[in-house]
Amino acid sequence: MLSFGWPEMLIVAAAALIIVGPRDLPKLLRNIGRVLGKVRRMGDEFKREINKVAAIDDIKEIKSSITNPLEQTRSDIESEFNKITIDGVEPSGAIKPKDPNANNVYAEIKAASAKVGETKTKANRVNKEKSARSSTSTTKKKTNSVASASAAQKSAKIAKNKTSKAKAAKLAKNEQAKNAQTKTTNNSNNSKTVRQK
Repeated sequence: MLSFGWPEMLIVAAAALIIVGPRDLPKLLRNIGRVLGKVRRMGDEFKREINKVAAIDDIKEIKSSITNPLEQTRSDIESEFNKITIDGVEPSGAIKPKDPNANNVYAEIKAASAKVGETKTKANRVNKEKSARSSTSTTKKKTNSVASASAAQKSAKIAKNKTSKAKAAKLAKNEQAKNAQTKTTNNSNNSKTVRQK
């Protein structure tokens, strides 16, 4: 097989330098790089397509490994039960009715499915009752949280009103003090005017 080492690559580079020349060598190397890049991309694309085909084959194998046993089970079940033909029901003989006068097991299957339906109905009713209880408890929790939130709001309003009343009382006292001060200043001014006269 052909293998390239460093000595062989040096010989090829020297030959290319002599044959092509130093002026055209960069252009040649650029073109060789482009061609090698295209070849590499084509190889990668080819690998991707091969992998896609392999994946499709794997999916088909998985599908067949699932569907084949199911089809086998279906055919076994069909062979066990009564077959319906144009003339009517043809018993297979594998499953015989409990009543010797009956020619098929349809009535027994219907009764069994009704029992299963009743059991499911009871289970659904129990589940609905449980969910109703839990929703009632969550509603109570929500109501309690809303009530506690409204109580907090009321207490905040009361506190605000108390602080407002305290502020109002403080302002009233300040007003009274100002009024008293102005009265005293007015009285002192009046007494000064009276003395001057």
